[in-house]
Amino acid sequence: MLVALYVALAHGPGGPAPGPKTFQIVLRGGRLVSSPAIFDAVEGDVVTLAVLSDKPATLHVHEYEQQFVVTLDPGEQALSTFAANRAGRFAVHVMGIDPSHPEVAAILVHPR
Repeated sequence: MLVALYVALAHGPGGPAPGPKTFQIVLRGGRLVSSPAIFDAVEGDVVTLAVLSDKPATLHVHEYEQQFVVTLDPGEQALSTFAANRAGRFAVHVMGIDPSHPEVAAILVHPR
């Protein structure tokens, strides 16, 4: 009972439970066609992005740029994993298709 109460309080009402997360991203023409557009994680989670694009591009997560850049080959799923070691909202951008480098999704990392 105490463990359940701790877990509930640790991630707040309606927030995600701590633990590994895998999120699917499907892009067509550099735009998100899958959902959701906001991925919820908890600080310390191991996050995997599984990305499928119809065009060659590069995907990166702001604030994780040095560690997290994914090359996308058309029609091939790219998997990339990182530790969500900072709380905050981190934009996921696609480069190489649209010159505006649009934000296609965001990762919302809740404090532990």
